[in-house]
Amino acid sequence: MYPPPSSIPSAQSRIRWLKSELSRDQLHGKKVFAEFSTQEGTHYRGSGEIRALSNGELLAVDLVFTRSDGNGHYTDIITHLSSRQLARLQPASHGEAYDYSYEGVLQSDNDPGHPEYFDLLDKQALFFGVLSILKARTPYFSYKTIQETAQETGLAIKDSTLKHYLVEAVSNGLLHDAGRSWYSGLPEAFSLNPSSVASLVHTLQTEFPLLNFSCWSTEQIQAHGHNLLTKFVSFVHTDRDAMESIGERLRDTGYSVSINPRNEAAKNFSIQDPRTVVIRPLTTTQPHEQHLVSIEGILVELFLESQALNLMDLGEFHRILDNIAGLHRLRLALLLDYAQKRGPAGKELFQYINDEYSKNSTLMNPKFSS
Repeated sequence: MYPPPSSIPSAQSRIRWLKSELSRDQLHGKKVFAEFSTQEGTHYRGSGEIRALSNGELLAVDLVFTRSDGNGHYTDIITHLSSRQLARLQPASHGEAYDYSYEGVLQSDNDPGHPEYFDLLDKQALFFGVLSILKARTPYFSYKTIQETAQETGLAIKDSTLKHYLVEAVSNGLLHDAGRSWYSGLPEAFSLNPSSVASLVHTLQTEFPLLNFSCWSTEQIQAHGHNLLTKFVSFVHTDRDAMESIGERLRDTGYSVSINPRNEAAKNFSIQDPRTVVIRPLTTTQPHEQHLVSIEGILVELFLESQALNLMDLGEFHRILDNIAGLHRLRLALLLDYAQKRGPAGKELFQYINDEYSKNSTLMNPKFSS
């Protein structure tokens, strides 16, 4: 058994992070042929191995050649490739015993008299690499998480510089705004289908043209659960003094109406037919547009009503939340703000979402691997 080889680093010892069209999988562990010279001026010719590290979209590439010194002693000769050298690494011709070949003579590329040979530490590129790591881990991450991850990778950035890089990342489509201090790599925002409440909205607009109200239905999110809902209920949120008159008018037009069910009425609630409607007081902070509750508002209301009216268990609600938030971008800050303002039960949802995304655990993207 050979003793451990000694190493002769033939380039600067720090990691050189490079931009490359090649991936780590395309390079790491592959055989490479090269003619090379050590720092001592000794010339060699032979095959070695490529070792590659990845940091988001950046690579660090080493070429390692093992030299026999006789008497069972071996030495690893390592070259940390510069960006100029990486461009000379080419796929080998078909039939060769190696995967890549280096064009020209490989030698140290860290001459302090020629600064253009150095790969200067590109902080913005490294920062974008940090964002790529976060995007692979979780659909959403906070400004604080970005700061902490950058620090963990050894990237020291001033707060003003980090904010500038974030503006650039959003402008270039590398990152997307998910509301105050939250970001996401999901390019497509969630689109809510209003068709299931269109008739109800039209009826209320016709009968009460000056009414302040908003609507949503469990049918709008039924496709995102594991257990498909077979019965749906719609909700109308409006001013307290208008609830009774609205309920009477909706009953006259064929709806089965329950007005703000609480306590025993809530325990006995059931979805009687496809036109079942629950009328609740409208909160001033509820996110809605043109009488339609936004998806962020719906998720909070669904969480509250699932407990109040026993619409579904919390496990099913969490699956719906994970499926929606993991595939399509939400305004997460808006969701958290509204949840926090909806009393103790809403704060429970706020804490769940904030904790899970902050620590990147349950709501992680399953594609991530360390």
